[in-house]
Amino acid sequence: MRIAIVVAAAVLACASAASAQQAPQDRILRPGGVEIKCRITRQSYQAVTYTDAQGKAQTLKGSEIEGIAFADEPSSFQSAKNAMGEGKPDKAATRFEEAIKEIETKKLRDWNKAPVFLAWGGFLAERGDTVGALAMLKRLRTECGDTWWRPESYRKAYDIAGAKGVESQKTVLDEMKAEPEPLASEAKMGLANLAFARGEHGEALSGFQEVAGNSASPYAEAAKLGVFRCLKTMKKTSELDAYCQKLLADPSTSPALQQAAGSWSAGTLLEKAGKDRAKIRTALFAAVKAIAMGPPERKDEAEDYVAALRTAAKAYATFAAEATKPEQKQEYKARAEGYLTEIVRAYKGTPWAEAAQLELQTLGVQGN
Repeated sequence: MRIAIVVAAAVLACASAASAQQAPQDRILRPGGVEIKCRITRQSYQAVTYTDAQGKAQTLKGSEIEGIAFADEPSSFQSAKNAMGEGKPDKAATRFEEAIKEIETKKLRDWNKAPVFLAWGGFLAERGDTVGALAMLKRLRTECGDTWWRPESYRKAYDIAGAKGVESQKTVLDEMKAEPEPLASEAKMGLANLAFARGEHGEALSGFQEVAGNSASPYAEAAKLGVFRCLKTMKKTSELDAYCQKLLADPSTSPALQQAAGSWSAGTLLEKAGKDRAKIRTALFAAVKAIAMGPPERKDEAEDYVAALRTAAKAYATFAAEATKPEQKQEYKARAEGYLTEIVRAYKGTPWAEAAQLELQTLGVQGN
């Protein structure tokens, strides 16, 4: 009898496990197309906890996830997405409303509301209903709380608000900056960038400095570059000189920021060098060090790299002009030509290339 009970219990356990494996599962999409089938037990924009196929609890950072699909997603939601793809807006609008009702009447997990509101907001924006779209995304944040889709609701709202103007975008970012990190820093960076674009450089500088001063923020390095740009645009030379020296002395400074600071310092040193060969060499060394970090991947971000090339070329041109030996004069001239030619060829059609071409002509080089 005892053996029979044990066998029966084992059979039931196996049946239960098999049933669990066959039951619909939630899906988490990771970078690279990796999909995890599981049962999500908790989700927020900072972390998602789930039970894997072996029954073990696992946790991922929200930033490590590219997408989530719930096993109990309302069928009307998929129907709404299908209608959008088929170009049937009226049907899609009806299905979105039905999806929310389905979640409530069938007692599906409330988490399902967040992706519905997000897609619904995008749908309204595509139809030109900016106010309705922003209201729907606001509804996501109000009704769904700390959900994995919360950051995306802000980002999408910011993009949509652009149709109404800067003030509407600021409203979104002002709400967002009250969030915990890293969303708060992301919002402050957005506000600082908006201010910079409007020419309100003092306001932008304050915003960038606030984020840059928060070493725990993932946006700290980008904010430091923002401070650099503001000081440069505002022509606060003495402050910028001191700031660049501070950046160059900090081994944790990113390569991009090292290049920007090094390029600026090299140019400043060369301006102050006059005909002092030792000082010119110091400026040249700073420029070459900035150049050695290589050009940025995006050409529109190459301002500092190009400035370093021009500074190095100018230093060598100065040496060439002062050289007494023909071979030295030719060597210095060739090095200056090399730096300027790189600008002309790599950044053709830009003001940088035009300026470099004029400097080549001054150097006596034709045909580049």
